[in-house]
Amino acid sequence: MAWPTGRMAALVFAGPGAVQWREVAIPDAREGHVLVRVERVGICGTDLALLDGSMGYLESGLTRYPIRPGHEWCGTVVAVAGGVSDVTVGDRVVGEPFLSCGRCAVCRAGRRDQCPHRDEMGVRGDAPGAAAQYVAVPAENVAVVPVGLDPSAAVLAEPLVTVLHALSVVRLEAGESLGIIGAGTLGMLAAQVARAAGAEVTVYSRGDRAERAQACDAAFVRSADAPADRHDAVIEASGGEGTVGLAVRLARPAGRVALVGVPGSPESLDAMPVVVKGLQVTGVLGGIPFLQRAVRLLADGVVKPDAVIDRVLPAARVVEALELLAGGGTHRPKILLDLLLDPLLDPADVASVVSAGSDEGTGDAA
Repeated sequence: MAWPTGRMAALVFAGPGAVQWREVAIPDAREGHVLVRVERVGICGTDLALLDGSMGYLESGLTRYPIRPGHEWCGTVVAVAGGVSDVTVGDRVVGEPFLSCGRCAVCRAGRRDQCPHRDEMGVRGDAPGAAAQYVAVPAENVAVVPVGLDPSAAVLAEPLVTVLHALSVVRLEAGESLGIIGAGTLGMLAAQVARAAGAEVTVYSRGDRAERAQACDAAFVRSADAPADRHDAVIEASGGEGTVGLAVRLARPAGRVALVGVPGSPESLDAMPVVVKGLQVTGVLGGIPFLQRAVRLLADGVVKPDAVIDRVLPAARVVEALELLAGGGTHRPKILLDLLLDPLLDPADVASVVSAGSDEGTGDAA
């Protein structure tokens, strides 16, 4: 099939608090890339931080407005450029958003997630995200979704890779005890995978998230009631204030701690218990090597999407979705946008659509 050309609808964060649908050009064909017709896009806390301006990448200049969001997605390949052999037109795929250079010392050492030159689709740098009718992605960054796996469930593969990376870092074994701080998407995915592996799991949160934990077959304890020296391993998955210290408190002597949540403000850490208890504390960002495994776990039913996904909304209701997440107005942590069945996403109409207050005009640069 020929690579489509012309115009398409794309979601844009034009500035702090400003959400728009714009008419932009369909991405051009590039060697080694595939063009995907996007079906579902997930919204998470990273998107909220990009929209309200609190994301650290904005402060550092690594990301600038306008931003085309969408780093969690699923869609169907509609065109394939030269140099692609493992992906074909008609394949449903999910994608890994980290676009590393592959040449620097960090990449050559196998840590593409820490490439200093990387872009992250819809998050860092200039690579547009998938909240659009089409997205162009390097073929090496996608995994084919098995027939029968719902596209909404498949979207969870992207956050799941981070969870698998964290679980590999803490080397969790069957019968061990895992504490998870945070009852968002990452926390709920981690709870399910760890329980399936035979671990005892307790979820900690400031608010009452007992129902979420129960849906993942995990125990629940409020953060204020957290005991000391309780768990063989701890995953901090919230980025909330004081949660790094809580993770260290929860870990038993010689325990392992993975820090996954990105703090919204600088965090200080008392190093004494880390040293005295001989803890291993590791930061985790993404999980590039785990994409295929994440898809398999979803296809095999190890992860229950209904325990994570609150609802799927038409793409035109993106502002509502963002407000629900920001206000905590959901029973489950994840909201998805459906980009297929929405008449708003007609390029003939989208140029006049502004979803929230901004006087920015339409244009291709985003």
